[in-house]
Amino acid sequence: MPTEIEAQLSESGTIVEGEFRSRFVVPPDAVDVLGHVNNTEYVRWIQDAALAHSNLVGFTWEACQQIGGAFVVRRQTIDYLREVVQGQLLEVRTRVEQSTPMSALRQTELRNEAGELVLTAQTVWVFMSLETRRPLRIPPEVKAFFTMPAGR
Repeated sequence: MPTEIEAQLSESGTIVEGEFRSRFVVPPDAVDVLGHVNNTEYVRWIQDAALAHSNLVGFTWEACQQIGGAFVVRRQTIDYLREVVQGQLLEVRTRVEQSTPMSALRQTELRNEAGELVLTAQTVWVFMSLETRRPLRIPPEVKAFFTMPAGR
């Protein structure tokens, strides 16, 4: 079941030169006692954007089941650059920056309405066998869904 934000992202998402772009409004339940978005929400939004991107290009859960593998997060680095509060309109941009035989590095950015960068994130996703729960080489049919530049 998609989250509220994933649904918003999926509804308005587009692909521009391999990059997924979408907008969403910060909901009230994303704000903590300090009056700004809690860091755990950003992690959820980064995942929601990756899922919305995957679904838009056709790499759905059904495709994962058919192929026998899915991406899981191995490592994530987030830089929080500006405060975000309830009701703000944010734009998310995410793309696969590079890949290795078994992983993909995804870059994600959030920008406010003024176009200011509020967050950057780098996430390493490892392709995992649904059966063995072990890393797998990313099959060519999976790479075909995304623009996956080879690792540097």
